[in-house]
Amino acid sequence: MLIAGVVFFGLGFGNATSLPPLIAQVEFVKDDVVRAVALVVGLAQAAFAFARRRSA
Repeated sequence: MLIAGVVFFGLGFGNATSLPPLIAQVEFVKDDVVRAVALVVGLAQAAFAFARRRSA
């Protein structure tokens, strides 16, 4: 059970950190990729902070 939890947490964290840049590279022109990734990561972090704050 513990190993499964560690694996699932790792997969979720990996997807949260690696997928936004990969999707932005495909969907945006080269000059806008950095801005798009920063915006997506910033919004995700704000949402995560709000979710953690509300559950505590």
